[in-house]
Amino acid sequence: MTHLNKHQMALLPALYALLSEKNVSKAATRMNLTQPAMSKILTQLRTQFNDELLVRCAKQYQLTTRAEQVLGELHHLMPQIQSVWKPSILDLNTVDKKVSLAGTDMDIMVASKALMSIVNGAKHLQLSISSSHEYSMEDLLQGKIDFLFSAFDSEHSGLYRKLWLQSDYVMVSHKDNSRVKNAMVLQDYLDLPHIAFQLSNSNQTAVDIALKSLGHQRKTSVWVPTFIQAAAFIKAQESDLVLTMPRVFVEYLDDDQSLRVSKLPFDINPLKIYFYWHKKGHNDLLNQWIRETILG
Repeated sequence: MTHLNKHQMALLPALYALLSEKNVSKAATRMNLTQPAMSKILTQLRTQFNDELLVRCAKQYQLTTRAEQVLGELHHLMPQIQSVWKPSILDLNTVDKKVSLAGTDMDIMVASKALMSIVNGAKHLQLSISSSHEYSMEDLLQGKIDFLFSAFDSEHSGLYRKLWLQSDYVMVSHKDNSRVKNAMVLQDYLDLPHIAFQLSNSNQTAVDIALKSLGHQRKTSVWVPTFIQAAAFIKAQESDLVLTMPRVFVEYLDDDQSLRVSKLPFDINPLKIYFYWHKKGHNDLLNQWIRETILG
């Protein structure tokens, strides 16, 4: 029963039905075929095995010795083959694997409630979280990570994505920062010392791109790779630094209510963060559950 060709594999269900039922008509009904079609298949099987398989004795068919041997093997083989076609069932209690996800510090903080639902829902799942970087998209394509939060709107043939978060930008400063005016004009904004978030040195921030389109450039005094680090500078005693950031992130940094939020004196496109995953896991039930938990 090894090294079967495609034609032989296709005949296995009919072979199993014929030998189990020991009757062409009953086997045809079981396979949802006509009796002539099943008789034709029996003829093919007899040729394949060089054996009668079913022989008439009195008023009924009996299995040949060879057929009895084959049926014994099929009793073990067919359940295994049939199990391949059974629909997958996700049992979170038995999930025991590692899932990796990358994003910025603020992505993870905003998603923390959903991530905790994942951790609590699948007790044996291992969730590995890493900081996103300029090559994270390539990591996802190569299978080094399973999911990615990214502000880059990129189309890749091997990836799926869905908009996860959208937010306008605001300027954040310490509430006691005397250099911040209640009603700022653009020049007021440009005169302030800025702290900027940048994922890599090779890309301009969305803020700088917006200012450049207006023919202006701000003075950046400090560059940081995470918003949490930026908040530490803003909250420092007598800090006159300001930070332009998505409004949705502010509440996660202002735990002591020391920050002041100001409207920007220029237009900038809202931040859009996408949730990416690889196509190879698109139909995986665990992958789907994680996506639904995060995307809502």
